[in-house]
Amino acid sequence: RVYFNPRMLTMVGLGFSSGFPLLLVFSTLNLWLKDEGISYIAIGLFSLVKLPYSFKWLWAPLLDRLKLPGFRRGWALFFQLLLMAGIALISTVDPAANLRLLAVLCVIVVIASASQDVVLDAYRIESFSLKEQGAGVAVYIIGYRIGTIASGAGAIWMASFMSWNQVYLLMALGTLVGILTILLSREPSKAEK
Repeated sequence: RVYFNPRMLTMVGLGFSSGFPLLLVFSTLNLWLKDEGISYIAIGLFSLVKLPYSFKWLWAPLLDRLKLPGFRRGWALFFQLLLMAGIALISTVDPAANLRLLAVLCVIVVIASASQDVVLDAYRIESFSLKEQGAGVAVYIIGYRIGTIASGAGAIWMASFMSWNQVYLLMALGTLVGILTILLSREPSKAEK
């Protein structure tokens, strides 16, 4: 019965939003860089852009204390819009001509994604009772996996018939899933207290 709660559908959308940006700055990006003839050393150095994921616990308390309108939803919307802008800006870069700019944009996307993860984890935890937590996580992970498939296999499939820049521009629209989910959801009651 718990899986038919409308909050579970919200978790699928938020899980998608969390998993979606991940491959766009890792595996999918590596394929684009390889196609552009970027050296393996430079591609390897791009793995450093994922460091903010390891340190998101440093700024998590700040996100928990600073209030935006809508609190959890406000922060989630802010980071989702930042993700959309960052991914769209990545689509304008020629990696062979401006690898540093691409690296900076990727760091911005990773920071926004890691921060979004902090907010969405809090949102998920505050949305369910203790008995519902396991089901909430399970459904969230389903959405997360769908998001990674979309930004991984989906992007690679699209790159077979369009340029990588066009792929990333279309991928920026993938953030609309999270944006619409947040706009159509309510603030968790625990957060309001």
